[in-house]
Amino acid sequence: GLLSFARPSDLNTSEVNIEQLVNQTLLLVNNTLRKQNVEVEFEFFTDNTTIQGDAEQLKQVFLNIILNAVEAMGQNNPDRSRTLIISIEKGAPVTPHSRYLLISFEDTGKGIEQKDIENVFNPFFTTKEEGTGLGLAICYGIIQRHEGEIEVKSTPGKGTCINIKLPQRI
Repeated sequence: GLLSFARPSDLNTSEVNIEQLVNQTLLLVNNTLRKQNVEVEFEFFTDNTTIQGDAEQLKQVFLNIILNAVEAMGQNNPDRSRTLIISIEKGAPVTPHSRYLLISFEDTGKGIEQKDIENVFNPFFTTKEEGTGLGLAICYGIIQRHEGEIEVKSTPGKGTCINIKLPQRI
């Protein structure tokens, strides 16, 4: 993680289908999701989920966000549902020939305190006992290199939503 943060690799861009990439990432964590009793709802509201990007780096972002969500939901009261809702939809236009593709990851975990939200993308900031604080900082860097945006919204006790906007040619 430290090497990924300190020496980010160049983007190896090609045509990437975000829907397929999310499905591949979910397959990677399928056993973890089952063990933690996490239900995933995957919705997409656009036919075109293809962008120019680095599939491996974007998969790293999705994997990190999903695993963070699973961990946050594992700390829930056992009576609460453990649901991760992933959605893909058309976002706002950027230029006449491009728009954002919006990918959202919303969990029913413990949430993040408001005072911590502004620091979640800072390197070495963590609220976990055994965390390094590099995961979301690396994600932030990868999304920035894709000329995208990433933001966190959270309500303590209810869950967290991470929204990623990636540019898409239309």
